[in-house]
Amino acid sequence: MSETRHYAPSSDTGGRHWAIIAKLVQSAKLNGVEPLVWLTDVLKRIVSGRIKRHELGTLLPWNWNAAREAEAAETGVTYQFRTTTTYPPAYSAPG
Repeated sequence: MSETRHYAPSSDTGGRHWAIIAKLVQSAKLNGVEPLVWLTDVLKRIVSGRIKRHELGTLLPWNWNAAREAEAAETGVTYQFRTTTTYPPAYSAPG
């Protein structure tokens, strides 16, 4: 039962985990990268072992997009890496 509490936003640990995810998603949005596409690709590369420890910096959103565009140019396969969605500004509670 203690394992599930770590993922609940009401616990301190769960709150920290959600904050990390929110930072990653927001970072992707700010860099014009579709968060779901980016996270899916990054997780696949890490889990499959295709990325080495010293190459982790290439997975950051501001580097990832350029690397994917270069890869697409080399292979001739084109994908939509930049977001076409307009995101509203972050919600701020009245206060």
